[in-house]
Amino acid sequence: MVQTSRNRGWSRFAPAALGVLIGVLIWMTRPVDEIRRENRMVLETDPAEEPLRAEPALIATSLGAMPPVRHEEPQRRTPDEPNEPSVNTTPDAPTAHANSNVETLAPSFTLTPPARDETSRATPLAELFEPPLGWMEPIRRCHRGRRFFCDGPRRVPVPWGENVERAERLGLGTRRTYNVIMSGPAQPSLLREIPDPPEPTLLWPVPSGFMGRGFGYVRRGSLASRLHRGVDIPAPIGAPIRAVNPGIVIYSGNGVRGYGNLIVILHQDDTRSMYAHLREARVVGGQFVSRGEVIGEVGKTGLTRAPHLHFEWRLRAMPRDPTSRFAERPSRAEEIELMHEAADRREAASIRLEERRERARRNRDRAERARSATGNRFD
Repeated sequence: MVQTSRNRGWSRFAPAALGVLIGVLIWMTRPVDEIRRENRMVLETDPAEEPLRAEPALIATSLGAMPPVRHEEPQRRTPDEPNEPSVNTTPDAPTAHANSNVETLAPSFTLTPPARDETSRATPLAELFEPPLGWMEPIRRCHRGRRFFCDGPRRVPVPWGENVERAERLGLGTRRTYNVIMSGPAQPSLLREIPDPPEPTLLWPVPSGFMGRGFGYVRRGSLASRLHRGVDIPAPIGAPIRAVNPGIVIYSGNGVRGYGNLIVILHQDDTRSMYAHLREARVVGGQFVSRGEVIGEVGKTGLTRAPHLHFEWRLRAMPRDPTSRFAERPSRAEEIELMHEAADRREAASIRLEERRERARRNRDRAERARSATGNRFD
């Protein structure tokens, strides 16, 4: 009799205990899913590639501290009642919402981005480019050595139109052709194909960039004895790159180790201009380009730590210092201003990176605590 009544007592509380246990498990597993989802978003985002992307947090900071908005259904008005005026949160009226009632603002609250100051020097971005036949397969070629880096992802258009026939006839657009042409003088028949002669000066390739590392033995540390064959022009990701002189594209791709997405242009005087570390190329092998034509965008593919254009100018196969030949280069005052903008972008990117790392670390700690608590309950 005693054992039967005891079993009846336990059976009376079993459903309640089971419900509490299920609720605890649901409560503990839900944060883990959210944490994994958030960590996955953090890992898939490259913070160094976002200096030109508009951040909602930055917009909200420029508008002032926003009050918490309560999401409620707006009350229905009769046709006779006038509509409430909408709240404008532009920088001209930053305090319009400071002392307002949240319930009144909720139905008509809109966030308007701040107007751009046209008087300030804003970094121009290249216009959106869509090739006629789309893009080639985005191949990533990664290498291990002194540093791990990837020459990609490749972002080069699929050859189209007359460029295809011209490239096949002249044998352009391949890595083999690049090796042959860059190792010595070009064939006279190939030079005769180029319609326009070059100018004696070189057009500054990145209007929104400034002079960084120069030509020569300018490296430090273990690379001090290695020749820097070109000049580096730091600029934000997505800034347009222009051809320095008219010519024909002999290579466009990411098959040259360390250069990332690379464009090589042959000019009529047997000089070559090289544009490396691009985010995307807009020209293909066999295509004619004119002086000042936009041929790509600044990126950080290949062996590089920050977005910039690595530009090389070669006379036949020998690299030469192009610094004294540049035309339309920004003035010293403009370069100093561009340097300050680059420093601000680096600082903002570093802050965002640290915030993401700290958030990921907290999420991992929460996930570990949740898993530990779940394991302890089942032990």
